[in-house]
Amino acid sequence: ARVRALPPATRIFSNGDDAIYLLTGRLADRLPARGSLAPTQADPRYASELARMHTQLIESHGVIVYFSSIDWRPQLVSATELQASIGLRMLYAAADGAVYAVDE
Repeated sequence: ARVRALPPATRIFSNGDDAIYLLTGRLADRLPARGSLAPTQADPRYASELARMHTQLIESHGVIVYFSSIDWRPQLVSATELQASIGLRMLYAAADGAVYAVDE
């Protein structure tokens, strides 16, 4: 319901981009991946993808929708890591997840 209530032009990044599309019909970008499912295979593009996402969130006044129940994508950056690396402000919290904006 919170995603549906966002203005149509709001850019969304999420660990559940596919769920957002299925439930709301809205497109969302997937959060950057630290690497593959194998913990020893780090993605060398991770830092640049994280920086690019941060810039896009600021420029578009976008949000991050983080589903706490999605635990089968461990390669994606966590909400805790996002808070530490790019700074987030919680806009909404529920039992199944949260919506964040970037602190500018």
